[in-house]
Amino acid sequence: MRMDYKSDPSGGPIQTMLDTAFGGLIAGGRSFEPWFRAATRSNLEAYSLMSRRTLAYLELPMRLSQCRSPQDFASEQMRFWQDMFRQYAECGQKVMGAWIEFAQKASRSGGKNGEKERDYITFPEPEEAGTSSRKSGERQAA
Repeated sequence: MRMDYKSDPSGGPIQTMLDTAFGGLIAGGRSFEPWFRAATRSNLEAYSLMSRRTLAYLELPMRLSQCRSPQDFASEQMRFWQDMFRQYAECGQKVMGAWIEFAQKASRSGGKNGEKERDYITFPEPEEAGTSSRKSGERQAA
């Protein structure tokens, strides 16, 4: 026995339900995108620092072998340590820059759905100069 059903090209009610569910997952995933971007930038900077330091350590014996005097040796060591401190400082600045950018974007977005949260502390509005409240018997100075 053959049963013919008309199939809805849009997928019917189940497709709508799945679209709604996965749409929420996609939106939730996108909310973590700035965090992942900052983490990726941090990892990239850490890997580039490791590769630069590895190259510096690998070329250190060659550079030290070219030294002819104790002063050359000391200056080469100083150059090595200064480069190391400079590279660590640059990497730290770039990593902090990535996370600061993330924090600024997160603080700009405010509360729920990018709206700023409501301030529940209210203050009375200041009175305007032309509408000052005077008692009926008071005089105005000239």
